[in-house]
Amino acid sequence: MITAAFNAGEASQRAFDSARASMATLNRAVHETARKYRVTAQADVTGFGFLGHLSEMTSDGISIAVNAAAIPYIPEALCLAADFMTTSAGDASRQFFGTGISHNVTNEPLIGVMYDPQTSGGLLIAVHPDDADKLLHDLQALEQPSAIAAEAIVSESYCIVIK
Repeated sequence: MITAAFNAGEASQRAFDSARASMATLNRAVHETARKYRVTAQADVTGFGFLGHLSEMTSDGISIAVNAAAIPYIPEALCLAADFMTTSAGDASRQFFGTGISHNVTNEPLIGVMYDPQTSGGLLIAVHPDDADKLLHDLQALEQPSAIAAEAIVSESYCIVIK
């Protein structure tokens, strides 16, 4: 979203530089750090965006509850989404994955950011609940934008529930 908006003259140099730095950051250190813990799944956030790749981590009867307020993102992306500067790939992900996602979030631009495809985003890591805070601490020591943003729940209705 940011790179497309920047190319159209709609995003700031600062946002573009943040996006470029994020895309250039390899996930290797995060992956190696996570290996110390009881990880059950990992997915890199790329073309399907956060919600698309998170959908891939669900299974029959197991859904994921997302805390929308905890999702790390570049702040200007929210402004761009509020101005409808989304991408066709983000819109396609919303169409494809949207039927399995429920939300009562009134911040619609944030939902748009969560569907936004990434050239090279971070990692989604499913880790045992007893290890989550320790892993988060280690990732923050790496100065990687990190958060405990979701948890697995038993559900038959939707694969992802955003709160």
